[in-house]
Amino acid sequence: MKKKLNGWHRIGILASVMWLVGANFYTFDHQRSQDIQMAIAIEEACVGARRAPQQKCDAEMNAQVMRDLPGEREESAIVALVPIPLAWGFCYLALFLVRWIKRGFVR
Repeated sequence: MKKKLNGWHRIGILASVMWLVGANFYTFDHQRSQDIQMAIAIEEACVGARRAPQQKCDAEMNAQVMRDLPGEREESAIVALVPIPLAWGFCYLALFLVRWIKRGFVR
């Protein structure tokens, strides 16, 4: 026999999906903009010091951005996925404790 999801489970699933999508996009975008700012600073330092021609500085900046990309994806996935089971576990723990305390008053 299949058990139907109650309203709280449905709210939890919706909140989990919204967190997954929102946290992933926000973290990736935030980290990406920070990495681009760092790459621009590297290029400006390269051009300002005149230690290399503009094309070499551009190539160095692009290489820095490409090195940072896997880390951005990894970090955004961690931020999006790790809190979901922790939140579900906390909710079930809180529910268990409330029911346990309530049973103590019934006796």
